[in-house]
Amino acid sequence: MNGKHRANRRNAAKMYKQTSARPVETRSAPTIVVGATALVSLSNYSFALILLWLLPSYDYSIVASVTALLLVFGTVAVSSAPWLLAREVALSAMDARRRQRALAFASFLTFGQAAVAALICMVIVGSYAAWQVTLTACGAAAIIFIAAAAVGYMQGTEQFNLISYLRIGEAVVKVAVGVTLVKLGAGAWGAVSGFAFGALLVFFGALYYMRCDALATWRSRRHIWMRGVITDRRLWASASGIVGIQAGTAVISGLDLIIASIMISGSHSLANYQVVQILGRIPFYIASALALIVFPRMARLKTFRRMTVTSSLHAWLRVCGAATVIVATLPEAILVHILPARYGSVAVLLPWAALTGFALGGINLVTTYWQAVGKCRTAVSILLVTCLLSSVCDILALRSGDTLHLAWSATATSTAGCCGLLMLVRRDWEKSVRGIVRQGAIVAIPGTALLLLRHNLIVWSAVAMIGVALPALRSLYVYGSSLGTFHRPRVLHLAFEDPLRPGSGGGSVRTFEIDSRLARNFNLTVVCARYRGSRPHTRNGVRYVHIGVPWGQKLSLLSYFASLPWALMRYPSELVIEDFAAPFSSVAVPWLTSRPVIGVVQWLFAQQKASEYGLPFHLIERIGLASHRNLVAVSEDLASELRRRNPRAKISVIENALPDEAFLPRDQRRSNILYLGRLEIAQKGIDLLLKSFACIADYTDRTLTIAGSGPDEARIRGLANSLGVGDRVSFAGPVAASARFDLLASAELVAMPSRYESFGMVAAEALAVGTPVVAFDIPCLRSILSPASSILVAPFDTDAYASALLRVLGDDQLKSDLGNLGKATVSSLRWDRTAEVQDTLYSSVLTAAS
Repeated sequence: MNGKHRANRRNAAKMYKQTSARPVETRSAPTIVVGATALVSLSNYSFALILLWLLPSYDYSIVASVTALLLVFGTVAVSSAPWLLAREVALSAMDARRRQRALAFASFLTFGQAAVAALICMVIVGSYAAWQVTLTACGAAAIIFIAAAAVGYMQGTEQFNLISYLRIGEAVVKVAVGVTLVKLGAGAWGAVSGFAFGALLVFFGALYYMRCDALATWRSRRHIWMRGVITDRRLWASASGIVGIQAGTAVISGLDLIIASIMISGSHSLANYQVVQILGRIPFYIASALALIVFPRMARLKTFRRMTVTSSLHAWLRVCGAATVIVATLPEAILVHILPARYGSVAVLLPWAALTGFALGGINLVTTYWQAVGKCRTAVSILLVTCLLSSVCDILALRSGDTLHLAWSATATSTAGCCGLLMLVRRDWEKSVRGIVRQGAIVAIPGTALLLLRHNLIVWSAVAMIGVALPALRSLYVYGSSLGTFHRPRVLHLAFEDPLRPGSGGGSVRTFEIDSRLARNFNLTVVCARYRGSRPHTRNGVRYVHIGVPWGQKLSLLSYFASLPWALMRYPSELVIEDFAAPFSSVAVPWLTSRPVIGVVQWLFAQQKASEYGLPFHLIERIGLASHRNLVAVSEDLASELRRRNPRAKISVIENALPDEAFLPRDQRRSNILYLGRLEIAQKGIDLLLKSFACIADYTDRTLTIAGSGPDEARIRGLANSLGVGDRVSFAGPVAASARFDLLASAELVAMPSRYESFGMVAAEALAVGTPVVAFDIPCLRSILSPASSILVAPFDTDAYASALLRVLGDDQLKSDLGNLGKATVSSLRWDRTAEVQDTLYSSVLTAAS
């Protein structure tokens, strides 16, 4: 029995590993899939071209008619049961029963479709071909459906690279078997046999990949939870919508060829039209490859469906548009080598075939969303109207037997259907079609140049490569990069201060704590100012990089701000976070990028820095603040100030927080006064603390411990000596994060003499460990400190501050009361909660921007 349980656990682990696998390099998936599609299209065209030379015109027209029918069956096959199975697998990585029920249902649906396809094939092909060709076509149609369903499982696990390799293998086997049999004298039925053998390769390859779930499904066929799967209403509802959309798309894509095969079967012009459609359908095949990739992600990632649709539409315009203009403008010098002379010129048909393929690709891609979410009714209605319109128009166009009229009809009806679906997209997602006019113009401009240059092969080739093909390949790579991060959108955090930098402050603590938690849902790159010894590194799933020069605190920070435009270009992302920092808060990042930007304001004191240095830092801060529309304040006081200065911005208050270790019980002997923080006089007010301490040095035996590092350490030491308390002040130096809370808990009180603060992280940490805080009553600290939990003194009154220090040091009951009340005040400040709120804000901004 124990051995059986161990075997079950191994099988479960194997199935989980199989279904949860993801490609290692996700950004390469679109490039590989589209590249494979191009190779398959090239092999299909080569197969057709070889058959043109090997077969008589009559036999070739039969093969082309069967190919058109099998193409329709293939399109229906890969987009009904497989897409249903892909959706269920994508949503059930940890739910084996749901996955296996979907596999059983898809098997039933697939074999039913295969039987119907074989019957239809027998009726249609039998009307114009011999019995050998008819039986071979029926078998090929059935195998195509079965193989496609198996590929749907792989699509759900996003094994796009493996699918691409199988598709390439299918094309190679099809060509090799078909050409060999034709050379051996098999004629038309030998060419059709290649389709069956190629589909068999895909089926066995996919079956081997999903063998664990397939065996588990078979073994579970008699279990209670598996019974009734055939009558599962939820699965039938999903299947009906998916089949309706994909069947409509498939029928539209092949209707002109089917009608032509029936009305002008065996004619010379039909063979000509069929060959042209192989080239013209290239944009359609590319769009189908993009739909194959985005469908499982769109089914799984509810938050970023609209972003996926928008980026996919842009990719369709740039990549499929590039293929369209190249195919539509092929020079005559190239076309004469494509078709034998007996088929005449195809230049007049080619542009219309390419435009039809482009419109069909748009239809296939746009309908992916409704299949992913199960909202299919309206899209099916539009496709049904398009099918009816196309049938009528194609029949009327072929009454004269002119295939040019058929090409016009196919282009007009497919374009009308595509436009109707795009209008439906715009109605559902107001901003999802934003930018498509600009993307279309980027392709149309060089496309117009290609049209004018088609009589000059050399110039046409140069423009096609440099102006069309290379930009399209770059767009495909960028699209792959963005798709690879939709499950973790890329966030570029301009955080200025590395948490590992000596002397880093509370802002870096927030960066580390929140970003470490957000790394589960976002792909985070944190850009910091360079310092001596800095190196790019990754901590807790967050990548830290550095810009600027490492020459001192001030030059390092100024060079960081100057390098931000370069960082925005160097590190692509879907969202930018700008932390405000000294000396002038913001450099108007929203005006430097088209990406959505959130400003995190922990520092807004450029006016003080302007007074300190005599430079107009406050003017730069005013411009930078005005550029933002989404701001995060770490306190209500700061939020009120932001609303006053920038009424048009949306302000969110997300306070800093504390790690769980801050609230652990500590039983330590408390003594002396502690200052913990950056050693900077202008903001932190350490000079005021030293003057107050000098006033009470003769009335207490306590010492003052100053912990931390910073640019003013030498000045602070000199001031302590000049005030006569140098021997009573201890400098502890930088404090490790692991020792921070123990140090705070060892003090009788924590002195916080800041002239201005954004939040007061040290104050919150001191309250968490039960240590009283004595501070000046300044804005921003009031959200943490209150008269009930701390001692607040009139701002910058050193005598009053000295009296407050003595009062706390001499009253044990007061220290105990303040410590207990302080813990209760900050008990709700937890980083997990703060990170969750910030996660929600990021997602909402990304969704609104999409």
